Amino acid sequence: MPPDDPPPSANPTPILNPPPEKQHHDPNLTSNQNQTRPMPSRNISRSWAEIEDEEEARRSARQRAQIARREREMQRAAEVEERARFEEEQREREADVPDLALDLQALKISAPVACSGGTPRNISKHAVSVAMAKAWGKNYQLIAEVAPNLFMAQFLSVEAMHFVIAKQPWTMGSDNLLIEWVNPNEDSKSNEDYKFDTLYVPIRIYGVPMSLRSLSLLQGILKKVGEPSDLHPLTESMLFAKGTYIYGIAKMNIHKPVKDRVKLTVSESTNITAYIHYEKIGRICTFCGIMFHTVFHCRKRIDLFMERIAKKQSSADLPFERNGKWMTIVEEIPKETKLEYEVQEKCHAKKIQKTFQSRDRV
Repeated sequence: MPPDDPPPSANPTPILNPPPEKQHHDPNLTSNQNQTRPMPSRNISRSWAEIEDEEEARRSARQRAQIARREREMQRAAEVEERARFEEEQREREADVPDLALDLQALKISAPVACSGGTPRNISKHAVSVAMAKAWGKNYQLIAEVAPNLFMAQFLSVEAMHFVIAKQPWTMGSDNLLIEWVNPNEDSKSNEDYKFDTLYVPIRIYGVPMSLRSLSLLQGILKKVGEPSDLHPLTESMLFAKGTYIYGIAKMNIHKPVKDRVKLTVSESTNITAYIHYEKIGRICTFCGIMFHTVFHCRKRIDLFMERIAKKQSSADLPFERNGKWMTIVEEIPKETKLEYEVQEKCHAKKIQKTFQSRDRV
């Protein structure tokens, strides 16, 4: 008979499996990826610190964006409130018109006048009202739109209206406004009867030596440029208040080319050139010299260009500048004019010094 199996041991040795390696759990990974992800290195504390810094930076960026958004909303609310306040004041003014109709003085306003070339830009009554309220202050009563880009401003007194006429030109950005007085006794005059042909323009005249400056010379230059103003008398301060130039007010016909320079006779054999700068005029064409458009919208130059193209002729010699940019950009005044002024100043200073020295000797 086979031998019996040995009796089981009282303390059998168990078979143990090694414990699984401790794994790091990343919430951004799937369960399978977490099971196979090895333990991070000892730099875990630095890595988590970097993550926290990034989170803090994102929180700060969100807070800044929220603050900026609130500021924009507050600014829009303030603009809406300001506009509502202005419209309320305008309605109150318009409500008073029946009682003031007999006392009001009126001006017709053409805006903009940039229609001498290119496409005219439409301007709303609100834009004109806001701009003129800042410029004219309490000098006017109200502004009404009578046609597209044609407005009527009404004033409480002749003095207030005269202030607006005398302080021309008025601007809205790079656009100039043309104004014309409305005669209350001419009821039959239509909007088309207002021509807006003239504009009072302050002009600077560079290159006139101190020794040649006189009121008669200034008046002669104004006559060459346009007409001397019938609202602004000529004074000595116009000759010597500014060292580099003399100035005056010219009444300009807006349909005629302006001059960028004038020739002055010093003696029978000597002439000098004076350069003209027109203040507060946004655009003057450097090709045709007409105000209120640039050379890029010059109808005259475009017609010449198209004529040459039709005749298959070259347009390479068709210039962009037949007049100086200094008409509207004072920095473009020729440098030799400024150098001449510096020489004049030095000579003038030497004369004064010699005068004082002779007085001291006496």
